[in-house]
Amino acid sequence: MVERCWAVGFPHFKVLEHERGKPKPPPSSAQVDGEIPTGENVGQPLLTLRVRNSPRPLPSGSVRESEWEGMSGAVVFSGDYIIVGVITEHRPLEGESALTVVPITALDLLPEAEATKWWKLLGVDHQALVRLPSDEREQRLRSQRSRRCDFYQYISPPVRYVSRQEVLDTVRSVLLADLSDGMGSSPSNRPLALHGMGGIGKSIIARALCDDPAVQTAFPDGILWVTLGKEPELVSAMRQWVQVLGGTISENVPTVDSLKDLLAKLLKDRICLLIVDDVWRHSHAEAFSVGGPRCRMLLTTRDTEIVSELGAKVQPIPGMTEAEAITLLEEWSDGHLTEADLKLKGQIVKRLGYLPLAVKLAGAQLRRKQAGEWLQTFALRNLKSSRPEGIHDNLELTFNLSLEELDKDLRRLYVSMAIFKEDEAIPQAGIERLWHGLAGRDADATSLLLDDLAARALLEIDSSSRRIRLHDLLRDLIGVELKDKRLETHQALLGSYRSLCGGAGWQTVEDDGYVYDHLAYHFHAAGAIDELKGLLVNVLRSEQVLPSHMSICPPM
Repeated sequence: MVERCWAVGFPHFKVLEHERGKPKPPPSSAQVDGEIPTGENVGQPLLTLRVRNSPRPLPSGSVRESEWEGMSGAVVFSGDYIIVGVITEHRPLEGESALTVVPITALDLLPEAEATKWWKLLGVDHQALVRLPSDEREQRLRSQRSRRCDFYQYISPPVRYVSRQEVLDTVRSVLLADLSDGMGSSPSNRPLALHGMGGIGKSIIARALCDDPAVQTAFPDGILWVTLGKEPELVSAMRQWVQVLGGTISENVPTVDSLKDLLAKLLKDRICLLIVDDVWRHSHAEAFSVGGPRCRMLLTTRDTEIVSELGAKVQPIPGMTEAEAITLLEEWSDGHLTEADLKLKGQIVKRLGYLPLAVKLAGAQLRRKQAGEWLQTFALRNLKSSRPEGIHDNLELTFNLSLEELDKDLRRLYVSMAIFKEDEAIPQAGIERLWHGLAGRDADATSLLLDDLAARALLEIDSSSRRIRLHDLLRDLIGVELKDKRLETHQALLGSYRSLCGGAGWQTVEDDGYVYDHLAYHFHAAGAIDELKGLLVNVLRSEQVLPSHMSICPPM
């Protein structure tokens, strides 16, 4: 037990409220006191500070709801002079007063020249340090610099990186949760998959984790990275990992299976993070499922069905917050938006759906064009770099990678969803009638197809209400593809609903949560204004009462 531990920080529960428009009061500090049980986190190079302070009870939910937010970076002392480490996070599942600490000896994980620089800056003889909590950890920390195998630096961080701290904190917490103690008592080598649509920033989050001190400490034997894509060179990529790990390939023509066996042997007793980026096929990811019980596999993918076969836990990556997106837009505009109205910048990032890749490309374009003019003339197909060198320099090509995975029939049905109103969640019932009219699909088949499209990050489904949302930019893309078939698609939807009337009139159609609110909209879009007028005339002549929320007024 390391006693008399203390640290000073600026936790969320000490933040003082202030009136809008008045200066924000200076941050209020808090001193926490407690102990570090040296028996916790055995097998992990992390410590847990059990503090005696108790903030107000925490709500259930993610790490970002922690009242300890703001303590990260606080130095933990024991007594008056001994530095133990630095607080990195709070794990609510371990209790209200359990703060994770990266020990000062984690500096040993850095390259020797950099580690020496830091020890010199601190004025400390690191060879004389007492390593806690055990002799086993001391031996491992002293030897890990010589045997650490990192292979990710060739993936350069973004030139204009804007930290998405809440997302990073959440992913780090999930990644490091329940790491195996190496004794087979924890199923912690279950892969973690970062999931989201193209351009959402999955790879950037994974790359940021590589440089995170807590992640570096948790995986002292190294971090290995491979980017796959649709057509990876598996043997070549696996050879690189073998070389980095110091292995020897005895075969002249090695196979995926033989290299997988060799990598499994090399990683059997190591504690490594294995990052498999841009996964499109289960078999490709399976080739790199080679870690031992103390390794962890992190994948990025647009398709959860692929990684589910690996037993992966799925972590959705959301879009940026408005503030993050505006900051990224300003960074990429190179100062050309300094004088632009904040409201206008907010409108731009909202139009881009807070998608990082789209915001980046737009920011670069705004160096040469006024923000207001750019917004008025925006078109998805123009959202590309002026000097494209790859897929991710063109948003349309990035999205098309996902659409190319759909077979002809499913792509046709997906594209047909462009007829539904913008900025509105779509009740599944409306899609069921549309797809019944286009392809004879019943409700069960529609549900399965929608779930498949959600797994591919092409739409989002509210599981409780079964309402479907399309990202604005994906809607733009499929709207362009639908082209002159838009009219007949509206007609197919109306025809499908008309078949439910049985000749008795539209007012007899059962309210399914969609048709009554949108009938006039589809009549108008299908060019069936006369039928809409006839419906109204017939209702008035017969003195029939329309269902209470049936809208028959054409949209303006």
